Amino acid sequence: MAEPMKEVHGFEGLSKKGEWWRENFEVHGNKVSDPIVADNHFAVTFWMDTTHKPSGQRSQMTEIGVYQVKDGKIWREQFFYNTEE
Repeated sequence: MAEPMKEVHGFEGLSKKGEWWRENFEVHGNKVSDPIVADNHFAVTFWMDTTHKPSGQRSQMTEIGVYQVKDGKIWREQFFYNTEE
């Protein structure tokens, strides 16, 4: 599956990323952990049960989101997950 929203910038980019996600995935369930905070970073674990709308493929995945805060706002996010089947 292509990663057209791998890197986005600004509010407009985030809005387009959200729109792309809603158009391409049906969410059946999700969970988010409590944050782990270290200085100007925090991390959370996400669990998702989704169906990729174009292919009809349903899958579950866990990923870690790491966020960097600058001037009281999130200015960078990274996601780590296993892409192997």
